[in-house]
Amino acid sequence: HWRLDVTFSEDASRIRKGNGPAMMTSIRHLCINLFEREGSKLTLPKKQNKAAWDDAYRAKVLFD
Repeated sequence: HWRLDVTFSEDASRIRKGNGPAMMTSIRHLCINLFEREGSKLTLPKKQNKAAWDDAYRAKVLFD
């Protein structure tokens, strides 16, 4: 839970109704697992930032 809160600011999320919170938690877990599977030594926040700005890196994270 700590990693989700620190990396994705999960506690500050305003998604509160229906299936939204559970779905977003699943998506965040998936993202963490994909970033961990990627082999570089960058920290998780740096991987997030790089994936947001670099299409080739994002494709590498998603499809390799």
